[in-house]
Amino acid sequence: MKRHILVILFLIFSFCKVNAQLQYLGLQTESNVRDAQELLQNTGNYWPKTQVIDSFLYIPTSIGIYRKNLQILNDTTWQLFAFSGIPITDFVKKNDSILAITTFMNDSLLLLSIDNGLSFINYTSPHFFSSEPTNRLFNIEQNSFNSNSLVITHAHYGISKSTDFGISWNNLHQSGIHFQDWFVGFHPLDTNCLYYTGEQMMFSSFIQTSLNNGLTWTLTGNIHNHATHVLTFHPTDTNLVVSGGEGLVGISNDRGLTWTYSDTIPIYITDIKYDPSNANILYATGDYHGINNMVDIYRSIDGGQNWNIFHQEFIPNSDGALELQIFDNKLFLYTMINGVYYLNLDGTNSIRDLEKGTAFNLYPNPTSDDFHCESTYLIDHITITNIHGQTLSQYYPKNKHFNVDCTSLTSGVYLVSIKSNNSIHTKKIVIQK
Repeated sequence: MKRHILVILFLIFSFCKVNAQLQYLGLQTESNVRDAQELLQNTGNYWPKTQVIDSFLYIPTSIGIYRKNLQILNDTTWQLFAFSGIPITDFVKKNDSILAITTFMNDSLLLLSIDNGLSFINYTSPHFFSSEPTNRLFNIEQNSFNSNSLVITHAHYGISKSTDFGISWNNLHQSGIHFQDWFVGFHPLDTNCLYYTGEQMMFSSFIQTSLNNGLTWTLTGNIHNHATHVLTFHPTDTNLVVSGGEGLVGISNDRGLTWTYSDTIPIYITDIKYDPSNANILYATGDYHGINNMVDIYRSIDGGQNWNIFHQEFIPNSDGALELQIFDNKLFLYTMINGVYYLNLDGTNSIRDLEKGTAFNLYPNPTSDDFHCESTYLIDHITITNIHGQTLSQYYPKNKHFNVDCTSLTSGVYLVSIKSNNSIHTKKIVIQK
């Protein structure tokens, strides 16, 4: 059902096109995520995590960690930086030391290099095999105030923590039976706060939150037919956390203890980042289910409450994007199968600044009989869909105001999408009979 809804929403949003502005940076063959998943299918989920350290973008791949200096963008060459020939999922770095997660399950789950990637040794603690002969590590995260302090997710123990850069580990949270583990990390402003997200076996999302360094945990964000893929943290407000998942954006104002779901984005959201120059602006990316030839970037200019498409580009045989990074006012996009691209955020006239272009209101909401659509520009097209993604009605008002008769609709939540001023906006309407 959730895939059906996202596909329908994709078709709605696809009325809007932009001129090509993404610049190819290379690594298409080496960093193909789908090829790696097929190659490593017997080892569990493979979702590599990118990082920007100093001026370098680091990308783990199935054949090692690659990096590129982001101050040199006039070529598509990358350096094979560390762990040549080894499938790497994630890593942390402290000076010349690199601790990396592999996709291995019987041995060498963790590798350590102390010479900035020139050589490495097996650094897997017996802790990871204390109850089972095999295990699988997924994500590793470093404390922003103490580089020796690490947290890691793995198949048999949930979350473990190290305070000595991986020499020893202690269990913090026992895992349930999960379908996917997506995120683990410290709050960057208060590292006593820890988070752990993903999807449970019955396809319900979860967000595990601890405000006391892992001593106790609160389960939140439990939504059926959903997964929480990513958390991002406000750069100055410790209480504000934003989550992204399968079409839903969540906002917490109490460090992740409770959540409200602000808007719907018609993609599987795989990454969300704050704009370093403006904390009211966030960017999100992700993929649709299956090959669709489009790479999309969404943007919010009100702290994550409302989202609109910011850049959409046709790339043949595309499969969306996995992660984004922002550096030097450029947005770097790690795609699923097409390598790395970047978009210059400095005043390019093809970037769709939709948010300041059209104001769109629905009222009354909730309603029982009808509702009114109002826009600052002529409304070209209105589409009403139900929660199953089925189109129920369409209108072509050619006016700034339009009244929609909903007497035939039963009680529930519906999506209203309007095309106005060459942009598409979608809001929810609640029908109460």
